[in-house]
Amino acid sequence: MLVEIIIGAIGESALGYAGQKSVDLFKSGSAKKEIAEIGSRSIEAGVLRAPALAADLRSVSFVNGVFVPILQTMIIDPSKLPDPDGLASEFVAMFVERFAGGDSADDTLKQIFQTEPAELKDAFAAMIRELRSQFYQSKHWREVGHFSAIENTLKNTDTIIEILHRQQRASDADAVDVEDARKDAKAGSDELRSWPRDIKGRELLRPELERLKNRIASERSGSTLLIGEAGSGKSALLSKLTDELEAGDFIVFGIKADTLPPTVATFDDVGRALGMVGPLADELHALARVQPVVLIIDQLDAVSDVMDRSSDRMKVLLRLVRNVRDRSLPVHVIVSSRPFEASHDARFQQLRAEEIILSLPSVENVLTFLTLLGIDGDKITVQLRETLRRPFALKLFVDLVSRGIGVDDVASGELLNMWLATADLGNDQSRQAVLRLMEKLVNEMMQTETLWRPLDAFVAEHKDALAIAEAAGLLVRNGLKVGFSHQSWLDDFQAKSFKTGTDLAKYAWQNQDSLFVRGTLLRALQRLRHVDEISYGRAVSALLWQTKTRRHVKHLIVDVIATVRLPTLQEGAWVEALIQSDPILANRALGKLADHWLEWRSLLGKCLGILMTSDEFHWTAIRLLAGEARLDADSVVKLIGQHWDQPEKDGLVFRVVEQSGIISDAVENLVKTILGRTKIEEYAISHFVSALRGDGRFREAARIVSLWFSALETDRRQNPSLHNVQKLADAAPREFAEELLDAFIVYAAKDVGAFNEGYKRYPKSQSLSWDWDFDRERDNVLEAFRDAVNGFAQIQPDVARPYLSALAKIEIEQAQEIVAHAYIASAEALAADAAKFLLADERRLCLGDAHVQLEPGMSSIESGLTSQELIEVIAPHLPDRDVEKIRDRIEQWSLYGPEFNEGDEPSLRLKRLKWADENRIELLKRLPDRFLSSQRKRQVAERRASRKWPVSRKRGGMMASFVGSPMAHTAMLKARDDDIFKMLDEINDTSEGRSRRRPISMDGGVVELSRAFAEFGKEQPQRAIVMARTKFVAGRHEHAAAELVHKLTEGEDYAADELLALIHELSDRGFSSDTWKTFASWSLARIAGKISGLPDNSIAMMKGWLENDPAKIAKDIEDRLDLEARNEERNKREREMPQPFLFHAHGLHGMRIVPQDNFSILDAIFKGLIAREERDYEQWISILEEQAKKDEDPHIWSFLLCWQSDWLYWADRDRVQALIRALWDKDRRIFQSVELVGVLWKNRPIFPDHVLIEIITAWFETGEEPFVQAAAEYTQAMVLVHPDNPIALKLRAHLTEEASWKLTGQLFTAASAWRDGDTVLRPLAHQVLMKFAPNATGEQAHALSSAVDKRDTLSADDLTRELVNAVAENQELLAASLTGRFADGLQSLLLYPGFDEPVMHVTERMAELIVDKKGGQHRGFIDKDFVQVSIALQRNDGPLRARAMDVYEKLLDAGAYGAEEAAKEVIRN
Repeated sequence: MLVEIIIGAIGESALGYAGQKSVDLFKSGSAKKEIAEIGSRSIEAGVLRAPALAADLRSVSFVNGVFVPILQTMIIDPSKLPDPDGLASEFVAMFVERFAGGDSADDTLKQIFQTEPAELKDAFAAMIRELRSQFYQSKHWREVGHFSAIENTLKNTDTIIEILHRQQRASDADAVDVEDARKDAKAGSDELRSWPRDIKGRELLRPELERLKNRIASERSGSTLLIGEAGSGKSALLSKLTDELEAGDFIVFGIKADTLPPTVATFDDVGRALGMVGPLADELHALARVQPVVLIIDQLDAVSDVMDRSSDRMKVLLRLVRNVRDRSLPVHVIVSSRPFEASHDARFQQLRAEEIILSLPSVENVLTFLTLLGIDGDKITVQLRETLRRPFALKLFVDLVSRGIGVDDVASGELLNMWLATADLGNDQSRQAVLRLMEKLVNEMMQTETLWRPLDAFVAEHKDALAIAEAAGLLVRNGLKVGFSHQSWLDDFQAKSFKTGTDLAKYAWQNQDSLFVRGTLLRALQRLRHVDEISYGRAVSALLWQTKTRRHVKHLIVDVIATVRLPTLQEGAWVEALIQSDPILANRALGKLADHWLEWRSLLGKCLGILMTSDEFHWTAIRLLAGEARLDADSVVKLIGQHWDQPEKDGLVFRVVEQSGIISDAVENLVKTILGRTKIEEYAISHFVSALRGDGRFREAARIVSLWFSALETDRRQNPSLHNVQKLADAAPREFAEELLDAFIVYAAKDVGAFNEGYKRYPKSQSLSWDWDFDRERDNVLEAFRDAVNGFAQIQPDVARPYLSALAKIEIEQAQEIVAHAYIASAEALAADAAKFLLADERRLCLGDAHVQLEPGMSSIESGLTSQELIEVIAPHLPDRDVEKIRDRIEQWSLYGPEFNEGDEPSLRLKRLKWADENRIELLKRLPDRFLSSQRKRQVAERRASRKWPVSRKRGGMMASFVGSPMAHTAMLKARDDDIFKMLDEINDTSEGRSRRRPISMDGGVVELSRAFAEFGKEQPQRAIVMARTKFVAGRHEHAAAELVHKLTEGEDYAADELLALIHELSDRGFSSDTWKTFASWSLARIAGKISGLPDNSIAMMKGWLENDPAKIAKDIEDRLDLEARNEERNKREREMPQPFLFHAHGLHGMRIVPQDNFSILDAIFKGLIAREERDYEQWISILEEQAKKDEDPHIWSFLLCWQSDWLYWADRDRVQALIRALWDKDRRIFQSVELVGVLWKNRPIFPDHVLIEIITAWFETGEEPFVQAAAEYTQAMVLVHPDNPIALKLRAHLTEEASWKLTGQLFTAASAWRDGDTVLRPLAHQVLMKFAPNATGEQAHALSSAVDKRDTLSADDLTRELVNAVAENQELLAASLTGRFADGLQSLLLYPGFDEPVMHVTERMAELIVDKKGGQHRGFIDKDFVQVSIALQRNDGPLRARAMDVYEKLLDAGAYGAEEAAKEVIRN
């Protein structure tokens, strides 16, 4: 209970003061909970000291009046906190005496706290001691003071007095009667719960029901968006869900949004509309505290579309959801919607909900359901089966069958008409009365924007018709309201209400400012074309050619025309007229009718030449020409020759060929011409080839590859590749091999060079890439050709025989190798042919220079490996005489020609004779042993013993492997300790590098061996430690010892105190190398966290490790600077837009190499002191003071400040400031790091004012961009937060109004402060931003834009309204702001009244950017966001709706992502 009291108190306390200085911790639930728990433990410590005061110390008034101010004191300057007894006395004097009046302080204290002063002081003492201890250990709050102002909170008495005056009030939720709230929830959910969900007494099983229940159970505070098409059964599913949840332990608030009146404007209005007595939001809150609650909002889309253009129902409901989320209530929210609104309405995006798609039941499930109802589904057509997947359509069908309509007489497109025609509506007179009632209802619903009308308004005139329609199931009652049983009836009757075409055009013009007119217009046009072609023509002519018709309506009209089957002459004339007058609409029409070109060809074929001559129609012309080519390829070739014969049109022509898929002789010649003069993108070739392969047209596909390959320029460094070409070679090896043969020969023969003089080798192609034979798995054409030839020979050896013979005549090494590989692949089938191939030319005894693996991680080149493999494969399948012939030919063969020996020294000639015989042996050892002489057998055996056997071919080589340990840790686990130490002693700290006597994977040095030993030690620590203690020698085994202790400190398997003792023992024995000190320091830093710090002797030992040699330190600095310079040069990149340094989301910018040497030691010392139960800040500051007197790399000091200066906040402030002054005076390079700007800001109380001023001034004076920007960011922050502070007064002279790095920094800080939401800082930052917003460009626009494009929501206030309008007015600033988050922020504003106009203004300007293609790199993913915004704004009434539609149409015409999808989706809904 005490924790809850403190949480409630800090929500409104003066601790908000700290939050206003850039800390968001009070917005963090975990941080708030932690400080409440700290406070609770501290107060309980006081209670233990004075049990009589327990009730007072735990009271709300004590928490509010006394304890919260203590917390505030704690976070400001803990180093100056008085002793607990003194602080308790100060509080009594300060806060009790003010209320004493004429009474004594003691009397007042007794009156307020009912206790004696001494007891209260005693409790304070214990409380504050515990509080300080808890703060030291806090995860969230130990650094909060670093963000606070320097002012002393104890002097801020006005705030504390105000806290004492504040009385505890019960919250609104506490005032709610829970039982009444339960009744309200039950009554309010009646409409949803009672929604019909059965068909003839049976319910369809929907698997989404269990998904919803599981999600509710696992995410008590989650949000779920149930998405389903119209008629898919969303309401029925949620009705079932409501029943089942209420049957369990859930309270359900079920709201059918479509039944709410348009006048709803507040949460309470919603509650009253549901029949609730209490306030909706408060009842939700109250119930959520005692029982699981689910809030269901069904048909939210119904108050999002044409039925809600002027009311605020949707905004109110979405704000209700936001209210639940903002209050962190354990309430699961479920909202249902059709796909259009879920995808395209910006306001829906604010739900941030997980989507569950309500899939339509499968055809099989529908047929099973019908069988249960006694309906035979066998006669149902395929088209009707698909229609019946929608539960509403299924219900209509079941009704029809039950009325006696035959299953095979029902047409899928006539369900509504047939149902209405067979419904029992009485005699003709009664039927007409019902139909007139339907029309009247439709008209009123459209005019009033509601789906429900007052029942009493129809009773007097239509009483009988109402009764008949309700009995038939056309209408349903909902209390005192009446509406259609399903929205499909509303849509149907509305479409039927248009009789002349002219009335439809008038309706469209009246409602065209909203996308939702499209559904009605489409249904009406389709119906008129079917029943009254003249009226259809009248409507189309009026809408298509009148200038007052909106573009999106014309888009729809064009879609209707272009998608008809069997178009009329009139429709052809309309399209032809569009070609002359409106290229955008014409392209839309032609793009759609291209799918049915055969039907349109007679009407528009004459226009093809016209389309080809206009750049605006090129892409459409490609599709139409492709369609025409399938019917008459020669005529298309002729048209291309007339209009697109220029090389610059070759890309278009190839697209025509690709899309048509036609490869006639004329087309092939055309492609050959194109590829010979124009580079066609590989993806286009690949796509064409893949399409042909997919159609089984393998030879045509291979022919295209051959034509493309033939046109390539040779490049020895580049192996030609084509996506998916390997699939073609695998699918049709013969076709691929045959079609590529000539192209391969020509390509290989372009550059052929003789082999090294004197070698009996074929000339080698230099035009083939050096890695032509590698297995790269990258769809290389040459690799695919080789594999195709192999496959051809393997699958059809007899057919392949003449092919291989022809290829073998090519005097090129690579061609010969391909033949040899084919014979290898065919093995037995072509063994005799292979033998003849080998014996016909002795040069074939040394084919191929193949990569082989010598050992893991090392490969080499093996000459003649292909010939060796060929002999080995075919020998078992040859008669002995043929094998003997091959043997004899090998014995007679020499790799070297006679000219090789001319002029050589005798010794070299002898070596060459030896090498020649070694080549023979390599071939002979592939023959069966029985064919070899005894001498040759012995030589072969010796050869095998000297070289790895068999030699493994490695096409493509391999990645080099890492050098490994000479003894793996797994081997150590099995070895004796003496054997392990023998290896450690052989390869020790004094050993040189690799021995090169072992394989590379086992030829590591002391580093690799030591790491393996550490891994061994991790698994068997006792053995390793005993070895280290008894056998290791200083200067010889320090690396192994260092790795061991470091590895053992990683886990918890070995006692930390024993490891500490081991480190001391080895250090005492003289272990002192740099490696030992570094690794031991890392290990000690870990140990410190496990044993509550390190003892003094460990600290002393590490102090002795610190390097103090000035010469060595100077050399280290020189080496570091040289490395940094080289890295900077190596990593140079194009300049990017700047990012903020001070208020940056990621702390240190980029990756930084942590220094070692003294930094590792100092870091371990620091952790050893700070991890102690009583953190030893004073000793830490003493060590730093000592180190500051010595030479040190400034980089190390910079890192210490970046990493550990936060803890100096708790040390003696005077000493800390003296240390910082000393460092600044000694070496200003320490502070030449922009990463320190965050340290200078959050720890500014520990820096002397003049040092801060001098550091920031020095940064300004560097003239270097990052320093100048960071300095300006800092200065602007000081001016905003502490305008009267001496630092701010001194530095503000550096601020500028000129475009510069300074101004960029200023704007980054102002933008951050503006985003932060602080009530004091935000208006000040706003003034800065508004001053520069009108003219900001470049980097300044980028910096200023960060105010609005870094968060998903924007504050709904006047400052946001003003800045958003300013962003819209500056095109460059707007372009810089165009990110998804800015779009999200704008969308969030749509939930609040008064923001539609500024959001509209931004959206209009943004549309101009997209249309002008000035949106930059952001455009691709923000188009859809602003399409959603423009659609949401169409729900307004008046001029805003028209403006929103103007924007949408601009985006639609510009092809903005999401615009076309929205137009289609709204119709499907």
